[in-house]
Amino acid sequence: MFCPKCGKEVQEGTTFCPNCGNSFAAGGTQAAQPPMQTKVISSGLVPAILVTLFCCLPFGIVSIVYAAKVSGLVAAGNIAEAERAAKNAKTWALVGAICGIVGSLLYFLVMALGAAASEM
Repeated sequence: MFCPKCGKEVQEGTTFCPNCGNSFAAGGTQAAQPPMQTKVISSGLVPAILVTLFCCLPFGIVSIVYAAKVSGLVAAGNIAEAERAAKNAKTWALVGAICGIVGSLLYFLVMALGAAASEM
């Protein structure tokens, strides 16, 4: 007998698949279960790329790495880890954007102060 969920061979009379944990009803058929819901998780790849290009390269790269993990984790069925990776990607993108904005403001402030001091 084969598990209808993962396709692995299991012994007759087994109530649970030892590979995936799928439960079987009597007769080797799959037990009635609600359909598996697919969850759409935003990976945050676009903000990660924009932060990398325009704000802060190191934080943007970290954000891209986390965002790239999301689709593979969802495909593997590891939703909790995929959500964690997406959250990390968005957090690093936000940190990179804030650092880029603060750095730009400081740069313009120093330039303005330098220009004002040179006029005196």
